[in-house]
Amino acid sequence: MVLLDPPREKNRKDTARKPLTKGQKRRRLAVRIVLVFAVLVGLSLGVLASLADHPALKEGARSFLSAATGMNVSVESVERIAIFPVLEMKVTGVRFEKEGEKPPVATMKSFHFSMNFWDRFLSRTRLNTLEAEDLHIRAGVLTAHAIDAAFAGLRPEGGPDGKTGLVWNGRYGPDGALEGFFSAHHTKTPEGRDFYDLDTKNGTFRIKIGLLEATGKTDKKPGALGVTIDKLTTPAGTATGSLSISSIKGGQALDGTFSFGESKGKTNLTVSEDAWRGTLRFAVLDLADIAGMTGIYDTLAALSPAANSDPDAPFSFGTTDISLTIRADRLQGNGADLGKLVMPVSIADNKFQATIKEDSRFSGGKVAGALSLNAQEQPARLDGRLTLTGWEYGQLMKAYQGHDNVKGTADLKLKLGANGKTAATLVQALDGEAVLIAGSGEMQSTALNIWGRGVVNAMLPSLDPKAATTLNCVIADFKIADGVATADPFFLDTGRVTVRGEGTVDLPAGQIDMVLTPKGKEIAILDISPAVSIAGPVFTPKIKPTTSSLLKKLGGAALGLVNPAFLAFSLTDLGLTESHPCHAFIAPPPTETPETP
Repeated sequence: MVLLDPPREKNRKDTARKPLTKGQKRRRLAVRIVLVFAVLVGLSLGVLASLADHPALKEGARSFLSAATGMNVSVESVERIAIFPVLEMKVTGVRFEKEGEKPPVATMKSFHFSMNFWDRFLSRTRLNTLEAEDLHIRAGVLTAHAIDAAFAGLRPEGGPDGKTGLVWNGRYGPDGALEGFFSAHHTKTPEGRDFYDLDTKNGTFRIKIGLLEATGKTDKKPGALGVTIDKLTTPAGTATGSLSISSIKGGQALDGTFSFGESKGKTNLTVSEDAWRGTLRFAVLDLADIAGMTGIYDTLAALSPAANSDPDAPFSFGTTDISLTIRADRLQGNGADLGKLVMPVSIADNKFQATIKEDSRFSGGKVAGALSLNAQEQPARLDGRLTLTGWEYGQLMKAYQGHDNVKGTADLKLKLGANGKTAATLVQALDGEAVLIAGSGEMQSTALNIWGRGVVNAMLPSLDPKAATTLNCVIADFKIADGVATADPFFLDTGRVTVRGEGTVDLPAGQIDMVLTPKGKEIAILDISPAVSIAGPVFTPKIKPTTSSLLKKLGGAALGLVNPAFLAFSLTDLGLTESHPCHAFIAPPPTETPETP
């Protein structure tokens, strides 16, 4: 014993611990207090849980769900509530209500949630259970129609191809599809407990709601969440793209790319609670894609809670200020380069404004314009103007009709205005003028088929469609009143024929009703038609000969001249100076006869 004592004393001295600092003592005490508190609360709630529908459990569940949603929540029954070692809640007959609103915002037949206490304590996102059955969300809350999910929750093999994740399925509206999946990591402990962690770093998702279906991936990085949309499919077509969302002071930054058809572009936006700022830039904007992209927007807008709002409600742009610049570096049509567009757009103080900058170009011409819709007072006021000068219309005719060797330029002026409470009433109330002036040009006769194949053949049945003709002048002057555009005059003169027209285009109905009367200039044209009727839908009218000629109304000489008194704009505004080719077809002012004494 004596021999062993010295080493023992030496060992104690070497292994003596340093005294704890005050901070270490406080942290150790805090951990012990939390552990004791958790155990005591867990034991207490474990006892209450055995009492099933104890009022304290119902109140605890109601308070938790009310605090989480900001709504008044009622619970029919409580099957289980626990805090330690697992945070858990299992309830049935859940109703979410907003004060003063009926029916309930949402209801659930049952809801079950659980996660490890320490995961919550350490701010980890792992879950053990997340399940909701017979979830009903009222129309107008999240979407335009009601959402009825038979099941929504985490499943180990519930996704596509047996993948693990958050899944939901049911019905959207009266007969729309509702399906969804978001991938998650799944692990199981030796004791058989499941753990799920939503895969925000490198996850996959699939959403189908109504007429919209989207598939893609997520990529979470420090300070940002990236979303890649492999496919966004609607009846109007399929778009692809990516979006990075990052937090900035006062809001979020949204940077992304998108592609639809031949069009490609990118977005750079900053979004806060009350303002949107940024750019929408197209490297290529194909004119044929505009209708499809508008259709995608309409499909998305149809999901909005506001989609079922009163269609007769007056215009309102809300309180969010928007300032965007829309750019198209290349405007394209059927593969042809048609120009570029720079258009700032803003919404502020319940007023929409858009301006086409003067450095914009379209089909070789300079284009400028502005559009405003002021809803500060009701009815709202719409004002628009557009000018296109030096328009090389041959570019469009080659791109869309395949006509080669079409040469010539034209100018277009448009001025519109209307008062109305809704979009429909604005179109019905449109007033203004639209004038097209074209000077000398060259083309084949078939290039005159403005409303599709058949116009030239109906007027001049024996004319060779490939025969070259010289365009001397076109003056198409439409005066617009109450949504109806009236041609007065419609005048076209070529080396072979002069054509006068009259009639209307009903803009709200999309219908045209016009008569074109030709007058041949060559003796060889013997079978010229007295007149041609163009009637029906604007883009697909029926074309046929008619006896309703303007020759009797105007006379042969007057058919080849335009009365300047009928023009909506002055000769100076239209550029019809003495040097313009159309000036020769402007009737001289009437000669005043001196009064005899």
